[in-house]
Amino acid sequence: MKKKDVKLLAIIILFSAILILANYFPTKEWIDQLLLWSNDNPKFAWVTFSLIYLISSLFLLPGAIITLAGGFIFGLKQGVILASIASTIGATASFVLGRYLMKESIQNKLNLKFKSIDRLIYEQGFLIILLLRLTPIIPYNILNYVLSISNVNIKKFILASWLGMLPMTILYTYLGTLAVSLKKVNNVLLDHHHSLSAIFLIGLVITILLVLYLTTIAKRIIKKRLIKCSEIY
Repeated sequence: MKKKDVKLLAIIILFSAILILANYFPTKEWIDQLLLWSNDNPKFAWVTFSLIYLISSLFLLPGAIITLAGGFIFGLKQGVILASIASTIGATASFVLGRYLMKESIQNKLNLKFKSIDRLIYEQGFLIILLLRLTPIIPYNILNYVLSISNVNIKKFILASWLGMLPMTILYTYLGTLAVSLKKVNNVLLDHHHSLSAIFLIGLVITILLVLYLTTIAKRIIKKRLIKCSEIY
């Protein structure tokens, strides 16, 4: 087995272990306890809240409940600021980790089509990431690792991620301010499921348009590359 294949296998085992541990241990209960502690200890709440967001990003845990809790604990203005900063830091940490561990191993196995798409992401990375972030269908934390294997510039990733996640951050933070108590913050989602369903449908439309756009542009890039190859040979 080649050295690169061994590295890729080790990465797969590592991430599988992380997912298994995240499901085996009561991570949700731990996060709930930390959020309750943050609510009772406002002096250190912002530090704890940021750490919780970082952990959830790295371990692929849902961030919506944390944003809701942030709205309840900190209020709308401070909650949006903290959640926006913390989610961007968490996304960047996952992106850097994924790029350091996975990029070289995976990119060597990509065919012409995927390399063309990667080139497209590199050239128009800001717009593509912004649209992907505006699509709630694709989980944010998974998207961090997916984008890490591309050649997108990290500065574009950070800025586009921050802007793209901001609308949902504001929405979930606001919904969190409506909660009766921290333990019942989940109930807010049930009370406003009609609004969230509408947002989901909008996200679905954005996803379809994005896929059509990427497919069209990728085909053009592949065609140009094939023409160049034929001219060389």
